[in-house]
Amino acid sequence: MNPIATIAAHELTVTLRRRIFQVVTVALPLIAFVVVAIIGAVQGSDDDPSEVRAGYIDMTGLFTEFRAQEPVQFILFDDPEQAIEALLNEGVDRLFIIPHDYMATGVVQRYEVSQGIDVNGSSGDAALKSFLLDNLAAGELEATTVERLKNPLSLSNVRLDEEGVIRDFDGGRLLFFMVLGILLFISLTFSGGFLIQGLGEEKENRIMEVLLSSVTPGQLLVGKILGIGAAGLSQIVIWVVAGLVVIQVASSLLPDVNLSVPNPGLIAIGLAAFLLGYLLFATILAGLGSITSSAKESQQLSVVVTLPSLIPVYGMTFIISHPDTLATRFLTFFPITAPIALMVRLGPGSLEPWEIATSLGILALSVAIMLLAVPKVFRAYLLMYGKRPGPRELWRTVIRS
Repeated sequence: MNPIATIAAHELTVTLRRRIFQVVTVALPLIAFVVVAIIGAVQGSDDDPSEVRAGYIDMTGLFTEFRAQEPVQFILFDDPEQAIEALLNEGVDRLFIIPHDYMATGVVQRYEVSQGIDVNGSSGDAALKSFLLDNLAAGELEATTVERLKNPLSLSNVRLDEEGVIRDFDGGRLLFFMVLGILLFISLTFSGGFLIQGLGEEKENRIMEVLLSSVTPGQLLVGKILGIGAAGLSQIVIWVVAGLVVIQVASSLLPDVNLSVPNPGLIAIGLAAFLLGYLLFATILAGLGSITSSAKESQQLSVVVTLPSLIPVYGMTFIISHPDTLATRFLTFFPITAPIALMVRLGPGSLEPWEIATSLGILALSVAIMLLAVPKVFRAYLLMYGKRPGPRELWRTVIRS
């Protein structure tokens, strides 16, 4: 069997068997499903609330109609004592008194007997306002005008670019790619961590010397990258599929929210960014793992690479709000930040085709350069122990080899 395939299969098997890998892969989609289910349950309870019985005494004589205001049924009382008795005996949930001077003051008195938080308070207040408005406008205004007075504003945002072209906005796509960008960082961190941890442990235990007696450093490097990369790809595919299902479920539970599944072309761009980003990070981290003498030292040094890649996550708000600035484009084109920056910008649809092509092209070129340079470092320092080489030594190694 080909040595590279053997090493890749071994790394893939070891990574898939890691408990932390399994937990993270399964737990994140489950958490998303639970959150959506909870939101759906809360939304469902809000959409179908239990009926509230509200008594009222009208001293103005103006409020006699439109007593059914979902979820509140208004019941007219002529006798105040009878109304108070109904409230105390739970015949009604609350009691309103509309005084003689209501038209001048707008004051309505509310009586309640409550031992805790009134969960129907906000819906009851809204129903009361609707009840008063319907009666006041009866015969004076058209039904459509009254309805608009009840709900005067439904704000719809339209975003223009610098040339005045409307940018489409899709909540589902925005959420999908923002979350995918964060998950990409998690996957890269875990996969890269497994790679450098394995290299460090093999160097510490002298297993590396045994391995290099059977395979070349280049074969070892490529095999490890492909094996752990396959594990990372399987993880991200599971998350993507789960994310698409979550969006579909959420859109059915929350019909008022604009959620739709991103088109396959955008998903393909996201996966391409992940693959190129993984190859770049894995190759760089493998090089770092080869010049250090322990797993702990490798992990400490890897922060120099992984931490800057997180900048687009912290700067999501800025990137989405300012897609055409120099800073945003720099993050989109700079190899370390490009994978996640692409994800963030795919969400609101703020990427031009040339920006996508340029970003992916720079990523591919960076991967090619690293695949040429890192094997030289790998061969030169894989079996070296003690003080790690500095930047100048590494540069000489790449140039002269």
